[in-house]
Amino acid sequence: MLLLVLYLTATGVAILLWLVSLQRNAVSFVDILWPVLHLIPATQILIIASAGEAVPWSTLLTYLLLFAWATRLMTHLAARAAGEPEDGRYVDIRNNNEPGFRYKSVYIIFGLQSFLACTIALLFIPIASGESWSDLVFSLGYATSVAGFFYETLADEQLTAFRKSSSKQGLLETGLWSSCRHPNYFGEWLVWVGFTTISIAHGGWWSIFILAGITFLLIQFSGVARMEKTIPDRRPLYSTYIQKIPAFFPRRNSLFIVGFIIVATIVGQNIRAQPAEDTWLWHADMNGRNIGQHSIDITREADIVSVESNAQFDIRFFLLGTYTYQHQSVERYDNNGCLLQMRSETQTGSKKNTVVGKQLADQSFLVSANDASSRSHECLMTFAYWNPKILQQSKLINAQTGKIVPVDIQFVGTEKYNHIEAERYELSAPDLQITLWYTLGDRRWIGLASTMGNGKILTYQII
Repeated sequence: MLLLVLYLTATGVAILLWLVSLQRNAVSFVDILWPVLHLIPATQILIIASAGEAVPWSTLLTYLLLFAWATRLMTHLAARAAGEPEDGRYVDIRNNNEPGFRYKSVYIIFGLQSFLACTIALLFIPIASGESWSDLVFSLGYATSVAGFFYETLADEQLTAFRKSSSKQGLLETGLWSSCRHPNYFGEWLVWVGFTTISIAHGGWWSIFILAGITFLLIQFSGVARMEKTIPDRRPLYSTYIQKIPAFFPRRNSLFIVGFIIVATIVGQNIRAQPAEDTWLWHADMNGRNIGQHSIDITREADIVSVESNAQFDIRFFLLGTYTYQHQSVERYDNNGCLLQMRSETQTGSKKNTVVGKQLADQSFLVSANDASSRSHECLMTFAYWNPKILQQSKLINAQTGKIVPVDIQFVGTEKYNHIEAERYELSAPDLQITLWYTLGDRRWIGLASTMGNGKILTYQII
């Protein structure tokens, strides 16, 4: 449904711009609006995905950078085109598609550009849908986009100053233009490498294919290749320039760019990083043999409790090799213990499963996994043993499968657990039987034992 809305809007925008072109008898103004063609679907994605809820900090920062990029580029392109005749590239396209270019332009120019910009904006679907699963990857992507933003801006400013002070026969061979022939396109590419990395940090691994398309457009289709078809005719010295300077990737500034990205990533990590207020680290044993560890880090900020959980088990079977289990999750709760947002990834052997959930505007919680979804208006939790409020729950979300499962939790009594006076509870659910131990009084979780389907006993011992 979202894609239908986006592409129908893009079609409507293309038709509107085409009608304007009929009045102006020119089409090259679409270049000035190229950034806006990205902003429109990206903003639609944010509005639809957020559904009136608070926007995560990583999403907000990314959209601020997108708006800064679009505003700067649109302003620059408008200033460059002011008082100039129609761009020669569009004159050539017009001549190659006569007769009838006036009407063909609705799809050759406006339809194509709207479609491409809308497709590129799909990068923002994961970004607008929730928190990033990795602050490090997010910081790396953000630093890369910022580096590209300033690199492209500086390249454009140097070219603008050169054009004002030089003849049309001269060549700009100083500044960033001494490292590659199209530093403005390279900066643009870096911006989108960064946005792609941010999208990946939010689970959009498929965005790498969009980046491949952007790279093709910048180098082979509308960028470098198209520009260099006409430049040698207008600037005779350009052929010599080609022999000395690489086209796209900088020759001298690479280390500076990489250094900036690394430093900015570290700074971003330090700004974002918060020490966990509460941490659990568990040894996981199977029938008394250690199989791995499970860590849980909890931070509290205002009315939000954030929980990061990481587990890795390696279970060895005689003569059959090792079975690997990995689970990562990020969950956000309100002060009542109700789940606001979650994202988990579980790798069991060669099978990977992703679960995403969020609270909607009507206070219901929607959880999705493998193209299936469930919705509940109750206060939900995952199997969050760290929170003693779980003991009052009648339903829990299985963070590995995304299913909302009924549970029955019964108090058994008090007993010694590892020399500690503890309360013992039995949790029963379909295909699950789990014993939990909590300290008396403050009910701090201190132990777990679960009978697996193969009859073996999984236990947690706190470190």
